[in-house]
Amino acid sequence: MSIDKTPFDHWWAVYPGHRKYNKKKCRAKFEKHGIEVQRDIWKHTKWWAGTNPDPAYVCAPEVYLNQERWEAGVAAPMAHPTDTNASNDQLELELHGLRKLQETAKEHGMVDEQLDAQIQALQDKMDGRFV
Repeated sequence: MSIDKTPFDHWWAVYPGHRKYNKKKCRAKFEKHGIEVQRDIWKHTKWWAGTNPDPAYVCAPEVYLNQERWEAGVAAPMAHPTDTNASNDQLELELHGLRKLQETAKEHGMVDEQLDAQIQALQDKMDGRFV
């Protein structure tokens, strides 16, 4: 597991479906957005992937980004990153992705209390798992 992944890399890894192509173009489209929009994209995609969408109806990531599908919002509560079914590796990867988003936000002088709370909750969960 690489700890040098960017927020885009984490998003790409959880994006559902099999139509994953044009990664370079998708990276540019994803990274053109500020940290707040990247967070919205991440949250929506995590929720969406958690619904186990039918692969026949999953658009390519480039279409998702072009059409700004995260703007539709989350239709149901997003799965919390501390889901008890997640493996330690999944939790560690999730924590790293959230910390990268937090780091980018701070570099831009932004504070995201919701993100801070997610990181703390995930860290608390992981600490409990390693006891």
